[in-house]
Amino acid sequence: MQILKNCTFCLMFTAMSSSSVYAGESHDDGDHAVHENDNQIVLTQQQLDFAGVKIETLQLQHHERLYFAPGEVKANGYTSYLVAPRVDSIVLERHTTLGSMVEVNEPLITLFSEAMAQAQSQYLIASTQWDRVKRLSSTAISERARVQANADFSAAYSRLVALGVEGTAIDAIKHKPASEFGHYTLVAQRAGIVTQDSFTQGQHVTAGKTLMAISDENELWVDAQIQPSSQLKLTSDIKAWVNVEGKDHEAQVIQEAHTLDPITRTRRVRLLVKNSEHKLHAGMFVNVYFRIPSTAQAIAVPDDALNRSTDGDWVVYVEASPGTFYPKEVQLGERFGEQVEIIGLSPGQRIAINGAFFIASEQAKAGFDPHNH
Repeated sequence: MQILKNCTFCLMFTAMSSSSVYAGESHDDGDHAVHENDNQIVLTQQQLDFAGVKIETLQLQHHERLYFAPGEVKANGYTSYLVAPRVDSIVLERHTTLGSMVEVNEPLITLFSEAMAQAQSQYLIASTQWDRVKRLSSTAISERARVQANADFSAAYSRLVALGVEGTAIDAIKHKPASEFGHYTLVAQRAGIVTQDSFTQGQHVTAGKTLMAISDENELWVDAQIQPSSQLKLTSDIKAWVNVEGKDHEAQVIQEAHTLDPITRTRRVRLLVKNSEHKLHAGMFVNVYFRIPSTAQAIAVPDDALNRSTDGDWVVYVEASPGTFYPKEVQLGERFGEQVEIIGLSPGQRIAINGAFFIASEQAKAGFDPHNH
């Protein structure tokens, strides 16, 4: 039964092929120079439907070409925060660890500092004096003494703020036992992930030393490495995306460096990537793609519209009339993703953008006709 079905299909395809008419068929023994209209192939609608031949009208238009560059995911420097003491201190206790998610004002590290103890003591004295002065009437204390008490309180308060103590922690100094003077806690200034943790308990740290880094991974940077010879003009409206393990992430160009990296000798282009699913992490290597619009209009066709002639040239099949085609040699220009520019045709001409191989096969079979000279 299967053999019978196969035979039926072969007979049908043979019947379809036999209906192809080679328009250049002639018994004239004169000059046989090949012209476009002398090399036509005629196909029935049944053949066109069977092969999925699709015809489109050529037109000049702007296209987008695909540009690839390697890249690396970086922490967003605008939303990252470095945790560091503002005075020489000793680490007493950690409250979180590397990789932990933290919220705003969450305790991170408790430290001790002699300078902090002095500042807290001065604040306690100044705040106590100011509270007493505020309760006195204007006749019980001079204006000069009132202003001095207020200035001393403000100076002591500002000193603590400058050392990194938060408002609620300052208010709690009045209730702090003497044994805890000099203790202070660094808290998270923003929500994020602890991406750096470089200290041990009991360690003496100097002012400004980074103890932790907190990064908001909802938005990350990707630094793409561009060859300096590319002369690309990458603006914020350029379409770009980052591919990681087969998944694309939309990106936006936010910065273009005007100097070369001294190590890689490439130009850096920075992109911003949304990372709400937290699939990207700082340090990952990724593939970056840009869609660059062409500066001039061009005629471009998909690869399926192209076929090789017997002498190796690229050809497309132009529709002379419905169902009638002839091959036309073209030159290839710039590639635009899945399409390529062709040179040698004019806007308004209609060509087969799908099924060119089928048309070429039918033409080749017609070319073997003994009457085709």
